[in-house]
Amino acid sequence: MKKTRIVNRIGAMSIVLFMFLILFLKVDFITANGTGPSLTFNTNIEMNEYSKFNETHQNVNSLNITLPSSSWFIQDIELNFTDIKFGKELKIIEGQNYTGDYDRVYYQNLISRNYGLGIQLKLTEPTTIFGVDLYGVKEEKGPTIIDFQIRGYDALNNKPNGSVYSTVEINMSTTEGWHRQNFSSPILLSEGNYFLVINGSNVLTVNDDRIWWYYNNINPSDASLYTSYYNETFQWSTGVQNHTYLHKLIQKVETPVYPEEINMTANINNQLYQISNTTSEEEGYLGKTVVDFSPGSESYQIIVNNQASESLLFNVSCCVTLSNNHYFPSSIVVQEGTTNKWSVKPTIVRQPTNYSVLFNYPSSWENITVLRDEGDITSGVIVDTTDHKIVILNDSISIGADWEIVADSTNIAFDLNVQKTEYTLGQEIEFLLPLSSSPGTYIFILLDPAGIPQPNQTITFPSATPFSYSLSLSDLVGIYTAYVFWFSDTEIDAGVQSQIFEVSIAEPTPTPTPEFPLPLIILISVLGAVVLGLVSFIAYKRIHSRQRTKLEKFLSRFTDLSKINEIIVIDTKSGIDVFSQSFGGRKIDTSLISGFLQAISNFGSTISETAKESRTLNIEYKDSIVMQTEFVNLKLIVTLKENPSANFKFIMEDLAYDIYNQYGKEIDNFAGILKPFHKMKELIEKHLNVSFLYQLKIVENPKIKLSMSEKEMVGKARTFMKENNFNYFYSLYLIPENTSSPKDYQTIFNLIEKGIFQPIKE
Repeated sequence: MKKTRIVNRIGAMSIVLFMFLILFLKVDFITANGTGPSLTFNTNIEMNEYSKFNETHQNVNSLNITLPSSSWFIQDIELNFTDIKFGKELKIIEGQNYTGDYDRVYYQNLISRNYGLGIQLKLTEPTTIFGVDLYGVKEEKGPTIIDFQIRGYDALNNKPNGSVYSTVEINMSTTEGWHRQNFSSPILLSEGNYFLVINGSNVLTVNDDRIWWYYNNINPSDASLYTSYYNETFQWSTGVQNHTYLHKLIQKVETPVYPEEINMTANINNQLYQISNTTSEEEGYLGKTVVDFSPGSESYQIIVNNQASESLLFNVSCCVTLSNNHYFPSSIVVQEGTTNKWSVKPTIVRQPTNYSVLFNYPSSWENITVLRDEGDITSGVIVDTTDHKIVILNDSISIGADWEIVADSTNIAFDLNVQKTEYTLGQEIEFLLPLSSSPGTYIFILLDPAGIPQPNQTITFPSATPFSYSLSLSDLVGIYTAYVFWFSDTEIDAGVQSQIFEVSIAEPTPTPTPEFPLPLIILISVLGAVVLGLVSFIAYKRIHSRQRTKLEKFLSRFTDLSKINEIIVIDTKSGIDVFSQSFGGRKIDTSLISGFLQAISNFGSTISETAKESRTLNIEYKDSIVMQTEFVNLKLIVTLKENPSANFKFIMEDLAYDIYNQYGKEIDNFAGILKPFHKMKELIEKHLNVSFLYQLKIVENPKIKLSMSEKEMVGKARTFMKENNFNYFYSLYLIPENTSSPKDYQTIFNLIEKGIFQPIKE
């Protein structure tokens, strides 16, 4: 009986061993990273710009404000007026001729004659008269002197009197229309009534000239004005109204100006703001007024109106505050066990006058640091921790500087509703967020025992959706770690929580122990040994194949690197290369080859569905291989001496994606400024390790410890330079052509990272 039990146990163990070996063939090799993951959330932060200036405008009737761009606002304005006065103007007394009626200065016979015409001049304030426009025509008969005069006023009969203030020979042509009568000297007249007169006392015969002066008796602008004529009795007739001769005054009002008396206003954004009096005449002011509007252009004209004259002139000094706001991308890095790390990199373009910028930062920020060109200038700016504002004043802002604001915030703790922490393969890991959870975005990342992340899951809370992951039978057993990252819906707070789950293999259901005949046990044992040998061979082949593939990929990567001539990044919209780097070899015309590649791409996309899906083109051009890949608004072009490996295409596409991910906003808004792209070299170095292609020099540093292989590589470099009398070397000179290994390449890169091998700047 005892012997039977032993035999049965051996048989059962053989079957289990056989099943385990079959399962072993399905397990991949996984490398753990050993650290908790971090997650970056992207948001925006508002920056407000301010520019304050004072300027003076002289002898103007309006003022213009210049703005840096059409997006800026006029925040507030203050105006001070001096030397307010009326300018020379054309004042229309009567300008409409509805009937074509006129009166004449003429001589026909003793019964039919008229020696003069006159119209009342009514002045309400001291006025300088420069001239008068008359609407009429001359009928030529013979040379005759006819005068135009300003005369005194007979208040009893509302007609001209004998006082003459100025006389000029009339200017009238044979063409009907307006004719200007300019006095040789301006006449300053006090407030009161006068007469404008055509004096035809020299018109004595039928052969003398005749003057026609048109009038409006239908609806004159001022029907109260009196008119008179000089008749055959050589007397001025008693004045009559509603018979207004057409005329205009060229005048300048000489009275002191008080803004409130003439209802002087400034029109700003279609709002009228009253100009107030001061204690002095010809002065006024508009106190500091918040207007807060955007003209939508780079220039804005403020019109100043009044109800007294269209020719008001003044000197004005203005104090104006301009404002503008931008939203710049910011990011927060969240990782367990440390504070959250915030970063924002604004673009600050200094304006010429009293410029400053203000940031409203989240209330959760702590340890704020302001960097200018990577130097800490926090002590030179205003950090208002009460109102949560950062103010950078004019003196701290330099043209073309690179800016970054960094800060910490508390990693907010929160709860997870975990009901179960132990699972077996084939089950589903599942847990919920508590109902009391804060609103926002929650991202679930699960690391398996090897530290490899599984597909993540995002939930926007409130939500009843659980976090879950279905364990397959081929998953690893051991400790799984779940990380849940949270970013608040206010985009101010963030945190991360972790939870450990233990995963094991499900225990088989006990079954009655079968009776195994001895021949079957022997057969299973032999079969198990054969399978074990086969598995060992397959495992060895897989490991050897993976190592060989890894070596081939490693060597092909650096073989591709040695073939690179030039790397170019082009803005698709403008066709301008925003970055280029050459490593020797023949340079090409980037615009020509880009256009050629685009034409090929367009042609291919019209005839092939495959071409539409491909982002990368490869052509041979002038003894070079040219490869181009596109992503959104950029083209990445790499020229090579020879065709690269098949994997190089994917390296290019990854690089193009990362370039746009980091510089996408600058490329989308590219306006010809290349400075934002100067650091693109660091990103290219990260992907391609192009420092491997530079001329290198040896810089000794006794403080840095070197491994034996690193010391040997330094010795090789020194020997090469000495034998060839060079003061530099290339990495490829140190690597045997046919016996190189990944270790050789890694050693060189280690020396570059330690600063022992340093690129020579051209």
